[in-house]
Amino acid sequence: YVTAACNRLQSYGNRAHSVRPLEWTSFDVCGKLRGTLKPWKVKKVGHAGTLDPMATGLLVVCTGAGTKFVDDYQAMEKEYSGRQIYRVW
Repeated sequence: YVTAACNRLQSYGNRAHSVRPLEWTSFDVCGKLRGTLKPWKVKKVGHAGTLDPMATGLLVVCTGAGTKFVDDYQAMEKEYSGRQIYRVW
C-alpha cells in the first residue's frame, strides 16, 4: 500500500491516495510513508481525515508543501458507502 502511494506521488505532485489497510491507523500510514520517503528528504507527511481502525477506505495523504492543503481536502464533500451481508440458515 505504501509503495503504491509513493508511486502515485509522482503523478499527483504532493498528494497521494492510499487504500488504508484494516487495523492500520491513519497515523500508521503516514509514519510508514514518512519512513519510505526519507531518502528524498520529505519531512512533512499528513492525512486529510481519519478512518476507524476497523474500516478500510481511501486515505488522502499529503507531503511536503502539499500539507498546506489538508484543510481544503477535509472541507470537500464526501460520500460514504458500506456493505452488509445477511445470511439466512
